[in-house]
Amino acid sequence: MPDVITRILCHLCCGEISDGHVHIGIDGVMCCSECFLEHYRYCDDCGGVTTLANAYYDEGNDEYYCENCCQRENSDDSDLVTFESESINLSNTTFKHLRDKRCFGVELEIDRKELPYQKIKESTKFGSKYDGSLGCGAEFVSPILQGDIGFNEIQRLCNIVGNINVGRRSGFHVHFDARDLRWQSIKKIWMVYNIFEGVLYSMLPNSRTANTYCRKSNMTVANIKKIASAEDLQDIWYSQNPENSENDHYNQTRYLGFNLHSYFHQSTIEIRYHSGTINFEKIINWIKINQAIISYALNHSEAEIEQLLDFKNCFTNYTRIRKLFKTVISRGILWTYYKKRFEAFNSQKEYGYYRKEVE
Repeated sequence: MPDVITRILCHLCCGEISDGHVHIGIDGVMCCSECFLEHYRYCDDCGGVTTLANAYYDEGNDEYYCENCCQRENSDDSDLVTFESESINLSNTTFKHLRDKRCFGVELEIDRKELPYQKIKESTKFGSKYDGSLGCGAEFVSPILQGDIGFNEIQRLCNIVGNINVGRRSGFHVHFDARDLRWQSIKKIWMVYNIFEGVLYSMLPNSRTANTYCRKSNMTVANIKKIASAEDLQDIWYSQNPENSENDHYNQTRYLGFNLHSYFHQSTIEIRYHSGTINFEKIINWIKINQAIISYALNHSEAEIEQLLDFKNCFTNYTRIRKLFKTVISRGILWTYYKKRFEAFNSQKEYGYYRKEVE
């Protein structure tokens, strides 16, 4: 009797698992390596399987954890120490590391106990404040920063805190000074972010797309183009959440990944997409990417920005990604950084067919 040849097929893509390396997903689903990475992750703590949507990515250690392993023994803020940030004299700053001259500020959330509050207070200009979205820990808020003084100030904080797990609930927000920007400029910036919002999410943990505090916009470029005055800008922005008063500090539009509620209330543009991190490289590269996006918008006409939507009948993920990094950002080192981040959070199926071109 001839030998029986057993073929193992992936339950998700129906392809044959030729290398014999079968992964078992939730509910016993057998899948190939590519499909497993597209839908699941192994917890680096307990070794169990969790869906990608529920996996927590630890920016500090480059590891994934299931929800159970992310539960902390205590979630109170009894050890929280609060203090105000201290202003910095920026008159002598240089622009070697951060070349863009627009002022900015960062908010770094850390959801854990026993933080080095005293050392942070003594050695940096950051402040510490309570944040209701965290189980414990604090949000560390910088003063107004610019150029290399800002670069060095962030580096000091990162060195003090060290490479720690900042917690699943935490986020990293950047505010860009918009005191000099009128509605026409804000309109153009909003258009660029609207076009490339999906690309920005693609370099972040999948959990960010469903996060309550950095939601996707439901606005379209066509609606943004209708803005013809400062009043239109405000009306169209707040039409995304008509239930709340626009004068309400906690208007729900403040929790969009691209936040203009802060523009109307404190003259900044807030970028909220990024997951919590205390990794210096990730913080600085994210600042540079957003500085480049804002600079592009300010230095190009509305008609030129509209041309960014011309994908020449090719609407693949890569077309939009490449246009952002080749046309808008145009810095090779940030493109290299993006590819590394993209591959950490996305399947080979979304990326593989153009891999040779980008390497």
